[in-house]
Amino acid sequence: MFVVDVLLLVATATAAEHGTRDVAPSAPAEDDEFVAALAEADSTVHSHIAALGDDLLSGSGPERTRWFVDVLLSGTLTTPRPAKESS
Repeated sequence: MFVVDVLLLVATATAAEHGTRDVAPSAPAEDDEFVAALAEADSTVHSHIAALGDDLLSGSGPERTRWFVDVLLSGTLTTPRPAKESS
């Protein structure tokens, strides 16, 4: 059930985020500000963000969704569950 819990959590969070972004009039401007902030990241302070640059926002929405589901499943299926607590 651990995997189901994680999948439901991510699905709920994704639905909540996308459900509100579609109706928020400020969403396009917020997206533009986010893209600009990433592009202007100071490499001396945020070296990994600056190095990855455009790759952080690459791919279409469906491609990114498929990737994060693959990452999520790979991680949950290969990470050992916690040991059961003694009663």
